[in-house]
Amino acid sequence: MRGSLRWWLMGLLAVWLPGIGSALAGMLWGWAGIRQMPLALAEGAFAALGMDWDAQRKAMETERGFFLGLALASAAVSAVPVVNALVPAAAAAGIAAHWAQRRE
Repeated sequence: MRGSLRWWLMGLLAVWLPGIGSALAGMLWGWAGIRQMPLALAEGAFAALGMDWDAQRKAMETERGFFLGLALASAAVSAVPVVNALVPAAAAAGIAAHWAQRRE
């Protein structure tokens, strides 16, 4: 019983933690403000990719560069729900594999 409770709690945390991450990201999104959002997201995306933000910001001062930054920031934000869907699915698959192996 003790082992199954541990696996149940691990599965619950795997489902719960991404939701907390999304809530925190949403709070940061609101905190950054709607006007500063695209630039803040673009800065984070460029930093995550290891690119020089100052050089990219100068490039984004042009209209084409600004929309490129918006597209990159939008893609980074769009990845959040995908990760939130995959983590619980992976946890459920791991728990199912554990139980299948245990029954054998």
